[in-house]
Amino acid sequence: MKLSRQKLSLFFALLLSISMVLGLAPAVQAEEAAGNTVSILACSDFQNEDGNLKGRSTVSTILDAMKQDGITKADGFICCGDYDYEYTDTRGGVSALRSAVKKFAPSNHVFVQGNHDTAIGTNGLCNSGNNDPDHGKYGVFAINEDDYMWYNSDENTVKHTTQNLIDYLNEKLAVGYDKPIFVVSHLGLNYSMRTYYDGDGKYAHYLFDVLNEAGRKGLNIIYLYGHNHSNGWDDYLGGAAVYLAKGDSILVGQGSNTSKKKKTLVFTYLNAGYVGYYSNENGQDDAMTMTYITVSDDEVTITRYDQKGKHNLKSAGIANAYKDESGYTPNPDVYPSPQTVTLTSVSDGTPIENILNIDKTNPVYRKITSVDEIKDGGKYLIVSQKHASIMLAKEVTKNGSTGVRTGFDLEETELFGDSLAYANCIGKEWVFKKTGRGWLIGDGERYIAYEDMTAAGKGIAAVLADTGRPLTIEGEGAFTFFSGNYSFNYNSRDLINFYTSDPSSFYLYEPVGYGVTVEGGYAVLGGERVAYAKPGGTLTLTASDAPAGYTFDRWVVTSGNATLSDPTQMALTLTMPDGAITLKATYKAAVTAPAETDGQGSPVLWIVLAAGGVVLVAGAGTVVIMRMKKKVR
Repeated sequence: MKLSRQKLSLFFALLLSISMVLGLAPAVQAEEAAGNTVSILACSDFQNEDGNLKGRSTVSTILDAMKQDGITKADGFICCGDYDYEYTDTRGGVSALRSAVKKFAPSNHVFVQGNHDTAIGTNGLCNSGNNDPDHGKYGVFAINEDDYMWYNSDENTVKHTTQNLIDYLNEKLAVGYDKPIFVVSHLGLNYSMRTYYDGDGKYAHYLFDVLNEAGRKGLNIIYLYGHNHSNGWDDYLGGAAVYLAKGDSILVGQGSNTSKKKKTLVFTYLNAGYVGYYSNENGQDDAMTMTYITVSDDEVTITRYDQKGKHNLKSAGIANAYKDESGYTPNPDVYPSPQTVTLTSVSDGTPIENILNIDKTNPVYRKITSVDEIKDGGKYLIVSQKHASIMLAKEVTKNGSTGVRTGFDLEETELFGDSLAYANCIGKEWVFKKTGRGWLIGDGERYIAYEDMTAAGKGIAAVLADTGRPLTIEGEGAFTFFSGNYSFNYNSRDLINFYTSDPSSFYLYEPVGYGVTVEGGYAVLGGERVAYAKPGGTLTLTASDAPAGYTFDRWVVTSGNATLSDPTQMALTLTMPDGAITLKATYKAAVTAPAETDGQGSPVLWIVLAAGGVVLVAGAGTVVIMRMKKKVR
């Protein structure tokens, strides 16, 4: 049954009148209306040179200003990174910020890693990728600083990050997702003099082009960022207040510090609001702000607040006096608060084309981010940070201009550069054994040792021996390996030996099973959403809510050997097989019951009031109280 907007308005007006007469409240209607809207509080760069108390004070003052507008709560909170001015206490900064907002926004927190912060997944930082809240009323894809980095020099990593974004967005396209998707990063996508001097965002075109394609297909993308609060890098876009809408243009880096291209946005783009400090070089907007976002069924409303009240979402841009800015002119546009973004439906559900040809049937490896994660007896790949190669348990001797060197061979690969990697590397892992003085690392039978062969002009050789030498492992995210005065060193002959200075850095990846891809839903293992699982693990599948006009039909196994007990269940369990699996939730058109009429062909609507009364609304708008289930006193 479908009533016109005019009849619905008349119905609710009459219902309200009846409720007032009978002393009944249409509580169901009020709760449903409130339940359809959710809100998000956002900010960035909490670090303050005067410490966490000063940072908390700034946040509290902004929240007080929002309360003057009647805004007292949010359903989620997002921060775009940087929690400590001195680079030393991410945990303390995250804790201080969390305590400052927890009464206002008690749940659904996403703390993204910035360039001042420790490793992903530590000290309260979120993991990269899907951070959607369970209620599903908006999506969150986190891009941590390790994956799109300050002093941007690792194209391979940014391409991996872009591929993960593609995978996430393709899942949204497959189900016709019509809610906003917040892509949250510490770094922005716009070119600036920070790109020219430091390389920040020089590979932004990979991410930008995918987001633009997603926008053209009908997904509702909102990109939130931080980072550019120092020295006025974004002054030409508005300083501390940057907001660009669909149809606006920005300059995007094209793979070098100097190349850039003007591109038109097909998504919404803004900084989340700096709350630590803004280094004002030329009198441009330097306000400390936070962003308040509400999401309803058909629109998103975005408002920026400073410590006194509403603040422009975008200020007029002016030239940056800090550096010799050239090659672009300031954007003079001003966007006052609030701005409304109308939500669209997916118009093209075909997948976004992959940027990497990753074979996801391969085993999955997870990057280790701290020494505390290394397990006694665990197996790990040792991957060179700078040279895209795996260190093999294979001794080689190579000649060079300065003599012969003996060390471990390297195998080139581009499969690693993200928190997860899909690679056929079984048998190439090293076994780590804990000792009282460090770690013995070997091939399962022998262990790494070194031999001083400098007298023979052969340097410090890396070898495998029955009795190895304990190694000390240091670092977060990327690790260095030491044995006494010697350390692992990447040799110019493309091998790893030992050296007395200039230690090389390595990533560690552990095998964690096989990939689990769920289109139109998600998999849970041990209470956590997962993208991989070891064979034999028990997975729980949950389907996403059906699009409007559809209901859930069944699960379909599109690849792999998964066995489903009852594929018609929206939530079901299965045992992870020995290999990757892909499952898809399918939907069918909803069956609607025939409309009840008033005997003259006009539809009627029954409403059960909170106190038990039943009201009939006839097609002409006549309201008749048919019966009461209990007396009204």
